[in-house]
Amino acid sequence: KDKATKRLLQSARFVQRELPIRLARRLMDLQALPHIFVTNPHISSVYESYWSAFEELRLLPESRTLDDEATLSSVLERLVEDHSAVITRLAIGLREVREKPIVGRIIDMDRFLDDMLTSRVARRILAENHIAFHRAVKAHHQEGGSDDDGDDDDFVGVVN
Repeated sequence: KDKATKRLLQSARFVQRELPIRLARRLMDLQALPHIFVTNPHISSVYESYWSAFEELRLLPESRTLDDEATLSSVLERLVEDHSAVITRLAIGLREVREKPIVGRIIDMDRFLDDMLTSRVARRILAENHIAFHRAVKAHHQEGGSDDDGDDDDFVGVVN
């Protein structure tokens, strides 16, 4: 395998390990909310989105070939798009629940939202960086680029 392919597969395996772990943490945070929160349809839809993504990523075979990696990249592209409105739905749901007189300040919603936002940004960066790397390697191969064009053996990803 050429350097670019090896690095792309390393990136794919890293993303495959990390994203399910990070999604599982957010699922646990959502599960720890009081019942009135998780019965809200907006919050429930966020939970279902995260659960679905967690299961899909967990069940993908490890990226050992370029075909495996292409499948992962395709899944990541769809998940990035599918999750684009998650924070909006979560904020609407939290606002609706907070407006109920019996809820008040049951949890520190600012901290909860901050944790969710920070995690979402990190997951999105991981996914989008891998997608960009996938596209760059694919374009490089399509252009007939040499596998030894670069001398930097520590290079792992792409920054645009």
